[in-house]
Amino acid sequence: MKRVTCVVMLIVLLAGLSSCLISSDERYGLERVGSARVGIGYRVCVDGDLAYVTHNEGASIIDVSDPKNPIELALIETSEASFGVFAADGFAYVQAAISGTQIVDVSNPEHPITFGSIHSGGTPTGIIVDAGYAYIADRRGGFHVIDASDPAHPIKVSAPYRYASRVEGLAKLGDIVYLACPESGIHVVDVSDPAVPRHLLTLPMTSGAIGVAIEVNVLAATCHSRGLRVFDAANPREPHYVAQFTDGHEALDVSMTSNYIAVAYNMDGLRLFRLNERFELIEVGQYKTGSATHDVFCSAGYIYLADGKAGLLVLKALEETT
Repeated sequence: MKRVTCVVMLIVLLAGLSSCLISSDERYGLERVGSARVGIGYRVCVDGDLAYVTHNEGASIIDVSDPKNPIELALIETSEASFGVFAADGFAYVQAAISGTQIVDVSNPEHPITFGSIHSGGTPTGIIVDAGYAYIADRRGGFHVIDASDPAHPIKVSAPYRYASRVEGLAKLGDIVYLACPESGIHVVDVSDPAVPRHLLTLPMTSGAIGVAIEVNVLAATCHSRGLRVFDAANPREPHYVAQFTDGHEALDVSMTSNYIAVAYNMDGLRLFRLNERFELIEVGQYKTGSATHDVFCSAGYIYLADGKAGLLVLKALEETT
């Protein structure tokens, strides 16, 4: 009787372990290079040798000059969850859920200094800064353009964007901004006059959009359970649909290089695609982290993930997929 009981317990234990393990077919085409535990990672961006990962306390500044050994240098403290981040030209822009976008001098990354803040009326979730203007996506406040040329005194310059009250993410190419709006899809907006953003069109088949990226002539949008949508953006004012990948999993955000489209697929990890010359999507890699993959950023041959358990993960595509 005791022997039978022990066997049953062993089977139960093994079954429990098998549900936690990640099989080899869920990790292919990619290898893990390094990581940094900084809490639950929500968003990630990389500027030069520095990665910025947002979490429940703000954003961590991480030295990734050696991607195999990321080192946390400092914390940009917001004391609340932060869901957006951008960095360029010695400044980081950390988007705290309640207190808004914090403008931080990171010229000395070990000692960040907060200069000013931007309030966009809700929960900011995406930002791009270009030529002195900050373009902000807000989950409850819509889309805003801010004159951030004086970081200590940012000034809102745009008229209210009346085409969407909820914007989850954005991308920019030249004078065109692409807004990820869950209720209606990807909005194409002319910002040649930052004070008067002009809605040009809404891309078809992008309802549920929460992430968007553009690289060269390709635009990619993540539409949650509707998956990935890809557009030919040779005409950036009027991209046209070319491909999609849908399998019911939650596509949260997207980043691109000249070779790959990298998609953060929540509990399904990172999925890596290539768009061939016939505009067909080919999946060439997947890496399940065992937790939620919230965000992805491609830089200098590496793929950086904001992960729900590890915080920051650094991956690299294997030779046979490049």
